Amino acid sequence: MVTEVRKMGDHHRVVFEDGTALKVPEAMFYDFRVRAGDPVDRAHYEAQLNAHAYEYALDRAGRALAARDMTRAQVEKKLLSAGYPEEAVARVMDVLTRYDFVSDERFAGRFVSGRSARYGRSRILSELRMKGVPEETARRALEDLSDEDEKETALKQGRKLCARRDLTDPDERRKAAAALVRRGFSWETASEVVRELSGEEWTED
Repeated sequence: MVTEVRKMGDHHRVVFEDGTALKVPEAMFYDFRVRAGDPVDRAHYEAQLNAHAYEYALDRAGRALAARDMTRAQVEKKLLSAGYPEEAVARVMDVLTRYDFVSDERFAGRFVSGRSARYGRSRILSELRMKGVPEETARRALEDLSDEDEKETALKQGRKLCARRDLTDPDERRKAAAALVRRGFSWETASEVVRELSGEEWTED
């Protein structure tokens, strides 16, 4: 018997009288609804859900990808957190990858193209890792970003950051360089940019 049903974000938690619980994706719950007090056998209910999970998970993934580009890891995490079983999610990811609906290489390329107008390599690499892009894939995507392009971006960002700074003050120069480093530029590039903008030589100490 079902003893409790609680909505929790993108899924429902269905608790049975033996104390066990099932995580039911929201879309599936509305088609396979149960209520507290219903004489439902857990094993039968779970089997029923598993039999249809793939089609629901595929639809959920399709809608997510239609809304925005995502990495393989992001799609997989979204489906698992919604309560779809691992086997169904694995089938969905196989189909999405096979038909090129999800591609970490494509995602990384677009991401680098969009972010390189504001940030340096290390910041972009860190963000790609956080989104689940494999290290090797992320580094390959960054190969298209030339040193000259990164330097030009650092100069543009440096002009904005230094617009209201007194660059005759060593402290202000260090703060400006540190701000560029936080944007993903190397200390070497950041210090070179600030030197150019200040019009004089300076050192870290």
